[in-house]
Amino acid sequence: MADPLSWRDIPAWLALATSMGIAIRQGFINRRLAKERKEFEEKNTVQNINQLRRMRAEQLVKELDELSTLAVGYWVQSGSVISTEGIIISMKTRAISSSCYEYRDFLWPSAASDFSAIKMKITGGNFQVKSREAYLPSSPFIRDCTTALSGFREKLQRACDKLDEIHTKTPSN
Repeated sequence: MADPLSWRDIPAWLALATSMGIAIRQGFINRRLAKERKEFEEKNTVQNINQLRRMRAEQLVKELDELSTLAVGYWVQSGSVISTEGIIISMKTRAISSSCYEYRDFLWPSAASDFSAIKMKITGGNFQVKSREAYLPSSPFIRDCTTALSGFREKLQRACDKLDEIHTKTPSN
């Protein structure tokens, strides 16, 4: 009968112990790398979401600027002047209103209703009526419209700034 532990088996046992040690060490390394990869992916996912939100808010700012220009241009002309600005204003206000409602989670809760008041101001009254009179650029109505739009624009800018603050904060900070 063969001796279970002979001197000739020692190199095999050493190789087995070394292999087991390497396997255990590799398991620890793999778990640590998986944890680091998960943390990295979570961090980047938050950053990507915030970057996307910021881009959407910045697009809203641009749309508001265009709407402001269109609205002033529209209201300083009389209703007898044929233009497509009224149609474009209607389309833009619907799009901005929809975006404000859709993005209310990262803008502010009342963004849609705040813009709705502006929309009513711009598209109310004699909007798209042929018999409307042109306003002077210095009229109270034009001033009210531009003030409301610029106030809303400032709120959007603050929302963008808050997204920047969230973007720069990471779980490790």
